[in-house]
Amino acid sequence: MTNFKDYKIRIVDAHNYPGQFVASIEEFYNVIAIIDTKDKAETALRPLFDKEIKRLQDANETIPLPDSGKAKVTFAADDKIQALRPLVDDFWDKILGTSYSTSFVSDNSYFRDWEFHLPDGKKDIIAKVKTVYNTDIEPIYDRPIHEILRTIKKNNSFIGRLKRIIK
Repeated sequence: MTNFKDYKIRIVDAHNYPGQFVASIEEFYNVIAIIDTKDKAETALRPLFDKEIKRLQDANETIPLPDSGKAKVTFAADDKIQALRPLVDDFWDKILGTSYSTSFVSDNSYFRDWEFHLPDGKKDIIAKVKTVYNTDIEPIYDRPIHEILRTIKKNNSFIGRLKRIIK
């Protein structure tokens, strides 16, 4: 059984937040909180700790032992995105105006996280995709990126272009 009290709480000054502190448990990269006073550390961290333990158990992942050191960060899968290269690179360049190499895009990523690249965000992405790739993504905009890019790829294949001509 995992016991919250077995883990050491680390408290340091929050340099970006004068007069506040950062409380964390080293073994869990996302059990961290900004607190006003040091005595609030346990209260702030316990629900985060419980949530992380449940997540690890549900995912059938190993729960780090107390004093086992810093958590190992793992990245989400990106196989579906990688399978769409070079379209992904082209999209980042032509639509977002930046290099794909500056981003980590997982199979669970959404365009809302890249809207900041354009002045009108979602509206600009939809309009540029319609212009550049002749594909209306508005009805599927809130789907994961890999699904939208697959639609764009399908619509821009020879068969996809032929279907548009026939309509």
